[in-house]
Amino acid sequence: MSNATNAQKDIFFPDITKLLYMGVGSLVTLQKMHNEETMIEANKLRGKNFVPNYLDIYHTKLENYLNRYYNYNSLAELEQEIIELKKFLFALKVPCSISGRLKNYIAFVEKVRTFIYDGLDPFSINDELGFRIIVGTSRYDDEDSIKQLYFVANKIISFFIINKGYQLLIPSPANGLGFDHNKYPKIYVPSESLIYPEYVRYVKDYFINPKKRGYQALHLVFVTKSGLTIEVQLRTFASHYHAEYIAKHSLHKIERYGYDLEERNIYEELSEEEREKQKVVKIIFDPEKVKLDSYYSLNGNTLDLIGLQETIRDPFNNFFFA
Repeated sequence: MSNATNAQKDIFFPDITKLLYMGVGSLVTLQKMHNEETMIEANKLRGKNFVPNYLDIYHTKLENYLNRYYNYNSLAELEQEIIELKKFLFALKVPCSISGRLKNYIAFVEKVRTFIYDGLDPFSINDELGFRIIVGTSRYDDEDSIKQLYFVANKIISFFIINKGYQLLIPSPANGLGFDHNKYPKIYVPSESLIYPEYVRYVKDYFINPKKRGYQALHLVFVTKSGLTIEVQLRTFASHYHAEYIAKHSLHKIERYGYDLEERNIYEELSEEEREKQKVVKIIFDPEKVKLDSYYSLNGNTLDLIGLQETIRDPFNNFFFA
């Protein structure tokens, strides 16, 4: 797809909010109904200046996501991977913690919409399943903690490629750069990457090139033998603390993918162009009006076993049928 142009102003996506309130049953049923509406709208656009038709792309990507990832098989594979990876990391005798997650449904839909709106290829999105590995225990990074991080990263690359026979994908370009060290003087930026030279181009390295607010991590994407893509994100303890409590990585996601109802103050600070984009890509809904199986929200407390709204950080204890 080409870069975003003025034609982007004509982009719209069928409303999914009304389906959330209808009581259609499962998330799969909801997506099928949303796909039907999408195809009706896509048919109206055929033969016009949309080549390929962005709604066809939208439909296909969402359908693939639900069919391939929202099922027992995918979560069982992720569970098996995390068990094996835990054993592997334990043998390295390096302090590590690991968690896994399946990207929540609404966030994924918004991400696909954002890619299409920006003229990017939504089929390059490959973080549906993911691990996060926190390496070390030091509150502040230094040369030793960074060496330890790269040591673990190289071992993980070897584990997945050599031991498991998986493919390592070249990542999409890094985004959100423009880091000012004067604003975050405690951020440690290594002078060079210590990733094995043959794998450097496969690693999105935010330690060498931190994001604007000082976010640092290593991102890698592997393709399993069954064809699933799994993103592996590695942070030091210090960079994890900074990302979650200082840099607030969620702010980057708000700017890129949209705002939540309680974050309207941030929305008000956006440019007019960015506001128009958010009107197109963001899904605004009242959680307490949602009527779907395995989802319940009342007085701000949400039980979401289908990953509609809440990211499933520990899917291994929350298996479900969508």
